[in-house]
Amino acid sequence: MKIGVVVQARMSSARLPGKVLRELAGRPLLAHVLDRVRQVGNADVVVLATSTEASDDPVAELGDSSALPSTAGRSTTSPGASSARSTSTASTRACASAPTAR
Repeated sequence: MKIGVVVQARMSSARLPGKVLRELAGRPLLAHVLDRVRQVGNADVVVLATSTEASDDPVAELGDSSALPSTAGRSTTSPGASSARSTSTASTRACASAPTAR
């Protein structure tokens, strides 16, 4: 079975805009989440999903610098989820604003 993880990240948070790239212990919050997701031993593919909004370009750039495949879709949907699901037998998603997820 092939396992996929979709990390959803966007800059347009209503309560704290840009929180996924805010510094936490010297690194962007999203970098911590990506490190955490990479520790999932049985994940075959990790995809960073963001929107096509210009404000989310820095999110995609962080994913590119982390050597992660990324995909973009409308900000009102679950972008990227379908691409990871199409290549996986099972998939799950992770929220980029939850650095302590286990």
